[in-house]
Amino acid sequence: MKIRKAVLLLACAVSWGIAVWFAGRLWAAYPLVSVRSDVPVTGRQMEALRSALRQEDGASALVPAFWSQAEGSAESRWETCGITAILYCGEYDAVYPAVLLEGRFPAAQENGKCAVSTAAAWQLWGSEDVLGQELEIEGDIYRVCGLFRSSASLALCGESLDHGFSNIEFWGGYAAPPVETVQQLLRAAGIAQQVTLYFPFPWMAALTAYALCPAGLVLLAAARTLGGRVRRGCPKETCWFVLGGAFLLALVLPALLRLLPPWITPARWSDFSYWGGLLPAVGKAIETGFSLNPCAKDVLAKWNTLGLLIAATLANAAAGKLMLSRQQKNSTNL
Repeated sequence: MKIRKAVLLLACAVSWGIAVWFAGRLWAAYPLVSVRSDVPVTGRQMEALRSALRQEDGASALVPAFWSQAEGSAESRWETCGITAILYCGEYDAVYPAVLLEGRFPAAQENGKCAVSTAAAWQLWGSEDVLGQELEIEGDIYRVCGLFRSSASLALCGESLDHGFSNIEFWGGYAAPPVETVQQLLRAAGIAQQVTLYFPFPWMAALTAYALCPAGLVLLAAARTLGGRVRRGCPKETCWFVLGGAFLLALVLPALLRLLPPWITPARWSDFSYWGGLLPAVGKAIETGFSLNPCAKDVLAKWNTLGLLIAATLANAAAGKLMLSRQQKNSTNL
């Protein structure tokens, strides 16, 4: 029985750790609000957007990163292969969540440099020792300055602001609802008529809550065990430990809630219209996500979502089995 319990506990811990890792990768894919456009945003509109960011009260906490994705071919001295080029101006991690292995990613507005994936490096040069190599992507020459891990043939290419990008990623913090703020900024820049706003926060929060359920179940089981020991009589030190932990939680919880942006927490916790709107918000985010023309980051996010669901389901099943076995043991003892 102890071996079975240990196996269940190990399976729960491993699955839960994997689910949390997938959740972290999912949050990295979408920093805040993603703006997708079918036509390139002009340089004048980009400058107007930056001007609106400076003028909007408090909006300076939002930071835009401009990017586009193109399917094409890459050519080195030795080989040619199909490649997905992600052209960007801004922070690379807002555009595509990549794990850097060597070198660096192109900086903001640094054109002529690129970072390639391990899959592209092996196809083009047959090696991962690629820093300083040159490659041609659809007629443009880039020098490789970084290598990142990916099974897809990808290149993250730096471009200047006047390149003409189709998409914008907003990241950073803001006190007001991000979607409303971004809509105001886009209207001020004359971009609002030709874009789709993607705000995946609701469904990512729901997935993360599902991934954290095993930890809650284990804590609930521990609380029941402590409660049973308190009822049966236990040393005073244990009682003081339990009371002290509860008091510390009561002190820390308000401080933790204050760390959340105001647009996340409701004005009143008894505001049922707020809680009732959470499920439709999750459904709308999922519907918008599936209606988008999928980019490389969207494909990666969907794989991370699938991995998170599988790992979290296994962890929840193991944690539930542990609770049931504990309850059956308590019933037998009674």
